[in-house]
Amino acid sequence: MKLLTLNEQRTLHHRYKQNDLYRQWSPILAMLQRKYDEADAQTLWHQAELQIIRLRGEKTFREQEIAPVYNELLADSQKFDEAPRSDEQAQRTAATVMCILLTELMNAVEKGHEEETFDNEPMCMAILDILLNDPFPQSLMKLFFERNEGYDGQKVVIKPGDPMLEKTLFESMDEVAQEEIQLMVDAIINHTLGLKAILKDDWTQWESLWQDILADTQMMLLIKEIEPNRNSWGFNQKMVCNVIGIYKDKTKLPVSIKALGDAISPINVRSYISNPADFEGSDSVFNREQYGWIKQLIEKRLLST
Repeated sequence: MKLLTLNEQRTLHHRYKQNDLYRQWSPILAMLQRKYDEADAQTLWHQAELQIIRLRGEKTFREQEIAPVYNELLADSQKFDEAPRSDEQAQRTAATVMCILLTELMNAVEKGHEEETFDNEPMCMAILDILLNDPFPQSLMKLFFERNEGYDGQKVVIKPGDPMLEKTLFESMDEVAQEEIQLMVDAIINHTLGLKAILKDDWTQWESLWQDILADTQMMLLIKEIEPNRNSWGFNQKMVCNVIGIYKDKTKLPVSIKALGDAISPINVRSYISNPADFEGSDSVFNREQYGWIKQLIEKRLLST
């Protein structure tokens, strides 16, 4: 499991802290970090977020994914940044992420309907089946539900919401996170200004597309990686080129790969534009799921115009 850097932790903290559930979990997760040398709260929350995205991609029998999710978390937690950990530590990490996931899925229940069945219930039951005989997650959930007051002395109120519904997170971020996204969008737009003459009336759509992309936590972390190494942009030039390639394919843009590459860089970046689905090679930064998600975002943009 890759732990987030301190800068990444700060980025994600500002993205998450408007979330009622995150604020309820945050002090508990921080305590685990201090007491058990556990991962930081943001890494653990992000791991749960990744599982939500995975489950959302399954359209039928989502509960059948719960056991594989847990097993993979267990395997991933055997190492933190290549540093080996004990079986007990790995089990604790996997169970913690599953507890976060459980509360997110349970939060779909509207107040006053607690006794009724709900769509996420089979997934919740599958998680409970895994954690049932483990005293650690039971104690963790006890801490979660017993924390009735926030640091402001006010009663804890968690607004219901279904994580299986796709929605933009931008509005739920604080001002620091929103400003960081806008600064990165501005940087991307500045470095791709050469596309304006090519895209013409669709230029504003290009800017809006990046707002959508960077509202996603994975994508914001990815854009900050320097690829290729030592490129002059100071962020993930390869990712931007990959998105240009996907955009060209989905919009049937009548312009050559060479023209697109020349419009944004004096250095040859054509292979990154022409091979955005190079999952086994080095021309793409995306995995299959991320590539498919970018395609969907572009398709939605096209339908909205």
